[in-house]
Amino acid sequence: MKKSVIAVAALFMGGVLALGIAIAPQEAEQERPRDHPLLQGLTPPPVNMPIRLPTGPREQVRPQLPDDGEPVLLIVRDGAPFTGTVQQRGRFAVRDDVIEFRTASEQQSVLRMLYRLPEALEPLARGTFEGTLELQETGGPEGANRQLLVRSNETIQLGEVWQSRSAPLEVALGQRVQLVQTPIAQRTERGQVPVEVQVVDNGEVIATLPVGEATDVQTSEGGLTFYPLTSQYMATGEGQLAQYPDQYTLHVWIRGR
Repeated sequence: MKKSVIAVAALFMGGVLALGIAIAPQEAEQERPRDHPLLQGLTPPPVNMPIRLPTGPREQVRPQLPDDGEPVLLIVRDGAPFTGTVQQRGRFAVRDDVIEFRTASEQQSVLRMLYRLPEALEPLARGTFEGTLELQETGGPEGANRQLLVRSNETIQLGEVWQSRSAPLEVALGQRVQLVQTPIAQRTERGQVPVEVQVVDNGEVIATLPVGEATDVQTSEGGLTFYPLTSQYMATGEGQLAQYPDQYTLHVWIRGR
């Protein structure tokens, strides 16, 4: 008798489960939102679609100078902006607005320098020559930090200095020649103050460089033409700029003669 009761109970429970399984999908089918009358005839939007990458070789983006006529230098390697330091001998190839630098090592790719000089400076002549590249390109949000010197037979052919520091800048262009800013006489609370920049050779001031003008100077590094774009002290004061430190900035183009 006891086994009969258990068998009947099991049969009853099985029937209930079977009935539930049969009914549940029908109820779920009726409750699906896509069957609502307002959604009839609409095509689902293409969301969460898989990404399909193009096949075959990709076309490399060729950096170009901005079309504003202003002096500029863009340094790229493998199509991307270059950051780092270089001090190596190699071969320079000069075209209209591009200087390519190659080393003897096949493991290093070509370093390309796209440039536009101030109108007062003569561009480099087209051609190739052996020389040395001295490059530091490590600027960031705190300020510019670039120094470029292109040398041929130890003579400077082209250079750009663009740096910012909390103290007056002293930039070496060789063993004896420096660009030196003079400290401002009185600090300002906020704003820009012009700063005098001088050429020092063997410890002696041989020229003072006016901003926005080309100045020819005979140095122990050879004849050089300097064109300062900026030489100033910037005090940020209070407000939104207070997060940045007060700093001296020097931006000078250099062309060998």
